[in-house]
Amino acid sequence: MAKGKVVFTGAEREFLEYYNLKEDEVCINALPDVDYLYGKLENLILNPQQLIAISNSARKFIEKEHNYISIAKKYLETWEDN
Repeated sequence: MAKGKVVFTGAEREFLEYYNLKEDEVCINALPDVDYLYGKLENLILNPQQLIAISNSARKFIEKEHNYISIAKKYLETWEDN
């Protein structure tokens, strides 16, 4: 995701709700269902603009939610509060 790649991962409902995301916005949920995965891959192949959109959103998501400086600050704030 950090390199703007479309990732199939465990993007369950809880993940989407926690980060206030829509389905397939920054990654694709990897369900153990061949037909489901085939459909998701086929959709990306047939709609390259969606592939680009997810790629761009993934990169922005990582920059916002996994920035090493902001995460380190959160750790320090939590540690200092205890």
